[in-house]
Amino acid sequence: MEQPHHPGNIILIIMIVIATLNLVTCLIILVLERTRMIGILKAIGTPDSVIQKMFLYQGAIITLFGMAIGNAAGLLLCWLQQRYGFITLPEEAYFISKAVVKLEWWHLVLVNGGTFLICFLVLMIPTLVVRRMQPAHAIQFR
Repeated sequence: MEQPHHPGNIILIIMIVIATLNLVTCLIILVLERTRMIGILKAIGTPDSVIQKMFLYQGAIITLFGMAIGNAAGLLLCWLQQRYGFITLPEEAYFISKAVVKLEWWHLVLVNGGTFLICFLVLMIPTLVVRRMQPAHAIQFR
């Protein structure tokens, strides 16, 4: 018998897709803003792989910064819930009066590691634009 989809899984998938699209859009904007720089670097003989690494590094910094802010906000929210229990539940339906928070360090490691890996792989997509740029066209780009 097939299990029904859990609404939490669907929400998580939607969040991952939106975050991925935002990340790709951000890096494409970075690449397009620096089109002239890319053209100049290519004209002086910089290999595509070096230029790609520059954008991957920049994308990794953006990803890590976002993960740090997200982790800080999430951990603060969990701590506040553990301490003050401001998220309440109807006891007749759940048999408890407030939402319980249990954090496992390995969950944090897996989620953050998986997030960074997925983001890094997705960041490869916009850097392929760098390989297709022609130095003469890129330098003239406005």
